[in-house]
Amino acid sequence: MTNKFLRLRLSIERSGFSLKLDEQLSLHGTTAVFGPSGSGKTSLLRAIAGLERHPGGRIEFDKERWQDDDAWVPAHKRRIGVVFQDTRLFPHLNVLGNLHFARQFSHSKQIDRFDEIVQTLRLEKLLTRRVGALSGGEAQRVAIGRCLLTRPQLLLMDEPVSSLDQESKREIIEFIAATTKRFSVPLFYVTHDADEVARLANTTLLLDAGRAIAYGSTSTVFADNDISTLFGTQDASSILVAKIDALDSGSATASIGSQQLTITIDDTVHQSEIQLRVLAKDVVIATQPIEHISIRNTLTGIINTIRPLDAGNAELILGIEQQQLRAHVTNAAIAELDLHPGATVYALIKSVALNRKF
Repeated sequence: MTNKFLRLRLSIERSGFSLKLDEQLSLHGTTAVFGPSGSGKTSLLRAIAGLERHPGGRIEFDKERWQDDDAWVPAHKRRIGVVFQDTRLFPHLNVLGNLHFARQFSHSKQIDRFDEIVQTLRLEKLLTRRVGALSGGEAQRVAIGRCLLTRPQLLLMDEPVSSLDQESKREIIEFIAATTKRFSVPLFYVTHDADEVARLANTTLLLDAGRAIAYGSTSTVFADNDISTLFGTQDASSILVAKIDALDSGSATASIGSQQLTITIDDTVHQSEIQLRVLAKDVVIATQPIEHISIRNTLTGIINTIRPLDAGNAELILGIEQQQLRAHVTNAAIAELDLHPGATVYALIKSVALNRKF
């Protein structure tokens, strides 16, 4: 999949809200649009989709002008597939009818991938079902299939799993990861869930209060920006990029540089590299190696920064194999262990804390 570029210059003003954005995004794989509620994520998606037009805006995709002062391409001509939180399937049609409806609007008649899409999303047994008889997860699979059948050049998803239960959410996330990779379509994915970002997105656009805070590789965005200021201290985390070395019955051995981790992972996941979200509260710090302990993962790192959190606690930012890991410790522990920038420490992480939630 070659990179496609999305050029955005938008100024959206509403009562009590504004979105101002001037960015060029390189779309390859999945780009997460991540931020708290009210940050402008859905407004941005609707503008890209052509569902809203805003004076003075400029949107270009892969050298196509979709909007500027002199041009406007309506939504149905932008070759975009959109999956919303509510699936918006046609209730008077069964699953096959919904899929065939999308099929006739395919932007490319060269290749009909109907059977491949149905098989990838495991829709074979659902084709004769009425929409009202589908579970939330099944309906989202149909919605994704319907979008893919139009042969879009860009796929947009607006929090598509936020209303699902945990098991359905995990299942749909895996389907999204598999289909976007298999059908080589860039995905622009709106969410406020950091676990979804870690599972799906190779790049992230971080929004807050209608402004772009950061854009770049997902691990770098999380390393350079404290998302706890947006979502709360309990969500403070890092994303580590690890190489899968071996899989064995629900667990995997992974490496970060020369160091190894043991993680819990779905056996259906077949990747050479994954992103692991590690909560800062799940990291234990030691000043020397510890033996005879149930915690299986120990990463050696250097303290880069110590940042006060509140009266009794602080955050350590560790450098580990050219990546960064956050850890929350008490001020008393810092004094007792003589923790300071430049010190070598050992970060202990339980395997269950590295459980791939999606």
